[in-house]
Amino acid sequence: MLDVGRALRDIRRRWWLVLLLPIVAVAGSLALTSTQSKRYASMASVLFTNGAASFPGSSGDLAGEPARFLQTQAEVVLSAPVRDAAEAAAGGSFDYAVDPVFDADVLEVHATAATAELAAAGANAAVKAYLELRGAQAEAGREAATTQLSAQITTLDGQIAAIDQQAAGAAGAAGLAGLQQQRGALVDARAQMRVALARGDQPLAATGLAAAITGLDAEIVGLDAQITAAAAAAPPTAALDQQRASLVTSRTDLQNRLNSYSVDAALAADSIRVLAPAEVQGQPTSPHPLRSAAFALVVGMLAGLGLALLIGRASRPVGPSEDLRGGLPGVPVLAELGGHSRNGLRPGAAATTTGGSELRAALTDPDTVRPPRRIQITSSVGILDTSVVAADLAAAFAEAGLRALVVDCNLRRPGLAAALGLHGYDGVCEVLQGEAVLTDVVLGAPGRSLGALTAGRAGATADDLLGGVAFEQMLAELSRDCDVLVVDTPAVGDSADAVRVSGLVDTTLVVAASGRTSMDAVREALDLLERAGANVGGLVLIEDDDAPRGGATHASRVAVPTTGAPTKSAPRADLDVSDVDDRQLRYGTPG
Repeated sequence: MLDVGRALRDIRRRWWLVLLLPIVAVAGSLALTSTQSKRYASMASVLFTNGAASFPGSSGDLAGEPARFLQTQAEVVLSAPVRDAAEAAAGGSFDYAVDPVFDADVLEVHATAATAELAAAGANAAVKAYLELRGAQAEAGREAATTQLSAQITTLDGQIAAIDQQAAGAAGAAGLAGLQQQRGALVDARAQMRVALARGDQPLAATGLAAAITGLDAEIVGLDAQITAAAAAAPPTAALDQQRASLVTSRTDLQNRLNSYSVDAALAADSIRVLAPAEVQGQPTSPHPLRSAAFALVVGMLAGLGLALLIGRASRPVGPSEDLRGGLPGVPVLAELGGHSRNGLRPGAAATTTGGSELRAALTDPDTVRPPRRIQITSSVGILDTSVVAADLAAAFAEAGLRALVVDCNLRRPGLAAALGLHGYDGVCEVLQGEAVLTDVVLGAPGRSLGALTAGRAGATADDLLGGVAFEQMLAELSRDCDVLVVDTPAVGDSADAVRVSGLVDTTLVVAASGRTSMDAVREALDLLERAGANVGGLVLIEDDDAPRGGATHASRVAVPTTGAPTKSAPRADLDVSDVDDRQLRYGTPG
């Protein structure tokens, strides 16, 4: 899980890296864009109407398949013949792309070139070459269709002429009916003569009738021969008429199609027009120095942040005291406090540790046997709860016979109340805000000759309380009534509180934990304190073997006897203080 506080501290420590990488990225971007050639763009658009679907040789249908039709036309614009003709007409090389706008039946031709004039000329030349190619294809298709239809019409004309000849040959069959009528008349006359001959009404004429009948028989035989010949030569005129009518209908259809091609070609020419010709654009489309610089700025900043966090996580942690002394040769390691676990001193550990006594001895002037009057306890990063170290040090001074008072000035994350079991009492915040009197909130630790002033009710306004005159006056008053004043403050890297307090004390001790505090963090904390003019007395190393590397908050409670109760205080209204000792012990006194 990301530790936001630690991440912010890593970024703040390496602010120069977060600033440097964006500067380098922007400079590199500007240098790169300055070497790139300018490119200009221009666009021409072509509009299609429904008439475009009917021209010979077209692919797709604008009305029925507009997407397919426009995509096909876009491919035609990008074809090699159009490209070659466009470059030849524009007089130079340029790049172009085609974007179909399906909902508007428009093709947009985007051209880019080294000059604005060439880009505009190229887009217009591409559109013109496309229209010429399309017109040539349409004309070629119309001519091919016209030739084919004309050949079919000629064939039909020949078939109709042959049928007409057959019908003309059959015209002689019209005399067949006359022959048959003539034959019928002869047959009737012959029959009358035979009747008269049979009755014998005119015996003298019998010889003439017989001869007449014989003559009629001969004529009838001749007519029968003519009728037979005429019937054999005459074709069936009904079938010829039906066949001729079918051929005439087919020819009419082909002629209509042939006539329509001329109309369709005119409609196809009118169905495509240049919607907007390309114009010269004065501003280049690339490179974009400002856009590239802005992008490089963002990328550089992200890279700087990432690198700062990466370096912070990879920073070498503090190891043993020898490692700390070797890494910071100018700053002494005053004491090594062992035995602390993640939740404070190990169960059963002494109230005053050997490390606390060692630290007290390191701070005591061997000539005067007097320690500094005001001692600040801080750390480099906020993962350590230094209130335990402050309480241990004050307890060590108290056990040495000095009036010791520990004050929790870590108003952001107070820990002294938990370490000494003084929850719920007013403290520094209430005093500085004028809600409590100092003499009423300084407590005696339960069962200990140790004075304590907790942070009290740290709130949203507590951050700025340590920078005012009231805080300086409070420290001065506390110092008058004790021998040693130990002030616990936030980490140097967390806020400006530690630096502010460092100017009001005699010495500042920086706490580091092996395996959890990085050497870079310690160095930066020391640098900040030195730049503020603080008197850094040395380092305190917590050798915490049980704590996982890189992480947990240090001890939250110091092991002190829990018998007894704090001396006179200003308790909260919701606490039962019926058993609070009413001794007039303002500060811890030698037991």
